[in-house]
Amino acid sequence: MKKAKRNYFDVPESAKHLYMILSIFCMFLPFILMLMLSLKDKRQVIYEFFSLKGPYHFENYQKALETVLPLMKNSLIMAAGTMVLSVLFATLAGYAFGKLVFPLQNLLFGIILPR
Repeated sequence: MKKAKRNYFDVPESAKHLYMILSIFCMFLPFILMLMLSLKDKRQVIYEFFSLKGPYHFENYQKALETVLPLMKNSLIMAAGTMVLSVLFATLAGYAFGKLVFPLQNLLFGIILPR
């Protein structure tokens, strides 16, 4: 019995691949536009929106970092302080539940454990 010759071009499979390629393009398009626009000055954004020609303005990143870095520093200080206090209080609570016996210990442990 002869085996049927396999067709390597399958229309439904090709449609799936085309759909995936278009989906990936649509997902990455905002990131590509964001990168393109971040290297342009205001005039280029208005008059040459999709143009790839220069000049490219890398000083836009310097301006952005000068604005954002102080805010990031404040956020880092707050996050680090919160983390240190959380670890400190969790350690003290763990020691109290492990070594000490006190009233309503099981109830409080049941309330704290699921969190």
